[in-house]
Amino acid sequence: MAQRWYEKATVQAAIVAGVFLVGATIIGLQRRDTSVGPPASDSTAQHSAIDETPQPKQPPADAPYSQLGLTERTRLRTGLRTLTVAESGRVASKLPSSIYGYAHSSIFRERDTEIHRVPTYGRLSFEAQKTADGVVLALGFVNLDAQRTLSLNRNVTVPTTLYSDYWDEAKYAVLVIASSCNGKSRVVDLDGGSHVNAVDCEPVASKTQKGAPRAP
Repeated sequence: MAQRWYEKATVQAAIVAGVFLVGATIIGLQRRDTSVGPPASDSTAQHSAIDETPQPKQPPADAPYSQLGLTERTRLRTGLRTLTVAESGRVASKLPSSIYGYAHSSIFRERDTEIHRVPTYGRLSFEAQKTADGVVLALGFVNLDAQRTLSLNRNVTVPTTLYSDYWDEAKYAVLVIASSCNGKSRVVDLDGGSHVNAVDCEPVASKTQKGAPRAP
């Protein structure tokens, strides 16, 4: 039976329509894949722009004491705890034993000075400790000669300069009985705009002996 002309045309039209349909589907899928995000080159440029954006400078960490000074302090705090917030600011006689905090240089002149939880005077503060037996000690930094003397006796028996922190001329941490010396403080300027407190301590015993009558 001979195929009619219109049947042949219908088959050809169906084939053409199918080809167009498949092509449109492929194109649609390609567009869908590329619309998920920016092209690779655009993405790279975007990350590069983020990386090159200058970040704001963070303020320097609040470190009132030198790192070497902190290491020495930690070594000399065995068995002590820091003050609580409630205890901070009380005078030494009103504080429990086995604690440490920070005090003004007046600790060498006033026998019952305030002790704070944090170094309120920054690097100019002296660390203060109250031992288990209630003795108030001051932590200072000295030169090697003074360290050799004070390592044997925590009483200041000879004129000694105590510094509130580690620096080139005072690299050794010592603990002295605060009431064993008396002296005025002065500020020492260091390189880089930093400062330390210096107390020129005189032994209390030698002061009381100055006015004593001499033995015959």
